[in-house]
Amino acid sequence: MDPPATPRKRLVSVLWRTLLAALLVLLLLKWGVVDGYEVRGNSMEPLLRDREGAPDRIAVFKRHYDLFEPERFDLVVFDRPLGGADSALASDLAGGLFVKRCAGFPGEKVLIQDGDLYVAPAGSAWAEAEPVSRPLRVLLGMLQPVSRLDPAAPGAEWILPPRAAAAAGAVDVDGRGEPGRDAFIGFADVVRDDWIDAQGTLQRGGVAVNDVGLSFRVRALDAGAEIRAELHEAGDTFTAILSAGAPPRVVRHRGLAEDEVLAEGSAPCLVPEEEAAILFLNADDRVLLLVNGAIAIEKRYGQNTAVDGFPENAPALGVSNGRARFKDIEVLRDVHYSEYGCRCGVGEPYAVPEGEFFLLGDNSSNSRDSRHFGSVPKSCFAGRPFLIFRPASRFRFL
Repeated sequence: MDPPATPRKRLVSVLWRTLLAALLVLLLLKWGVVDGYEVRGNSMEPLLRDREGAPDRIAVFKRHYDLFEPERFDLVVFDRPLGGADSALASDLAGGLFVKRCAGFPGEKVLIQDGDLYVAPAGSAWAEAEPVSRPLRVLLGMLQPVSRLDPAAPGAEWILPPRAAAAAGAVDVDGRGEPGRDAFIGFADVVRDDWIDAQGTLQRGGVAVNDVGLSFRVRALDAGAEIRAELHEAGDTFTAILSAGAPPRVVRHRGLAEDEVLAEGSAPCLVPEEEAAILFLNADDRVLLLVNGAIAIEKRYGQNTAVDGFPENAPALGVSNGRARFKDIEVLRDVHYSEYGCRCGVGEPYAVPEGEFFLLGDNSSNSRDSRHFGSVPKSCFAGRPFLIFRPASRFRFL
């Protein structure tokens, strides 16, 4: 067995590796493989931000698309080739570059309808078009904040139940006794396609959004407590139920029909007196339940059941058969692609020419992209962002 390294040898090893890494970075920069850009504007909010004098700075691998083919919803930094009136559009990055997601491929037909992206594969008829379903990592990265509950001052957007008490940034809810809605915290407003403007200010949208999520932290204060979270779309109600000692499940109430168990988890995931982080989301015609960052339930359910008189998108959460403490309650929504003022891929399918790609921004109402100036040739791609490196509080890989 080799003798353990001395402190001096360990120090020399660390210094050598650090020097080697720094030299490698310098070579990459010298050869123009990696470059850094400052974000301008909020067309990719919340992923990329330009906030209060502290904009994100991103690292871009400039040779990525020389080595790899784009995948759907990949981030792309590009030079927009068009002239005329579009040449005066404000860029997304310092240096006159733009950054969007790759949404449509050469030969495909794309259409924005009711806020969703529809794609017909290359060589197929439009009748074969389907709404695009995103990988979980991409979907979670595109969620937009709507409203966060302040337990001390809930305001008009939130309704607290009679048996609720706000304390220390949390809401204690008592769901003992007769079952019902008396132990539910409700979002009283309509979830709309709000958006962040160029100054970083939240602007009120005008279109109702159905793909909605609830994010919160919860602690069951009684062993028998059942935590419930509700999401609505058209005539459907989806209820996630979590309780200690039992696998989580999602129940679907379709209009006036009886409840059905839509999906059930494989193992219990809630422990009494231990706090859990919950995300319950309805998007891309599927429900997702994440507990402490892990997928507990993921289920596709097909189309919604349209029934008049049922809530459209009023999320709620609460407890039955016991007490629970809720905190960090936030309503989220999925990206809703705006159709207003757009001329490409809105109203009728847009055929993406060979060698070009249809690119979209996440902060749709504040993004000028392929809906406005058409598809972009791959020859204009300048690279792929892979890291937010400044400010330090925003450090993350993309």
